[in-house]
Amino acid sequence: MIILSFIVTALYDVLLRFMVEGRVWAPEWLRSRPWFKSLKSYFQQQTLLAAAAVAGVVGAVTNVVILQFAHFPTTWGALGRFLLLTFVISGIGGIAMRASGLFPILDRTMYDELSSSQEIWADAISGVVVNMSIFILRMFVM
Repeated sequence: MIILSFIVTALYDVLLRFMVEGRVWAPEWLRSRPWFKSLKSYFQQQTLLAAAAVAGVVGAVTNVVILQFAHFPTTWGALGRFLLLTFVISGIGGIAMRASGLFPILDRTMYDELSSSQEIWADAISGVVVNMSIFILRMFVM
């Protein structure tokens, strides 16, 4: 589960980079989001591999924490509570990332360009997207 979290999160980071750079189509509703716009300066200062590795590690560590509170769901019925937990812990994880000072490029680009609520929201939603994707992979592919 942790390895899968790393891979899915890292791949989403690569996809976001390609969308921000215009190499892959991104819908207007996504391009208009402040957090999406803030990624441009982050990706200009971070290599593809480094950004994907940072995202993958953060996604994996976040899921280690989440899995301390709940088992990964195996049914659609259990998914909602798990995604709510994911939302909360991912948002708190974003606050911890910012406070830690371990991510200086992220701090001076994306986080400095967003309000506190925007950065928490972006981190919380990213966790939900990753865990929803993993759930779907596990239900239909694995």
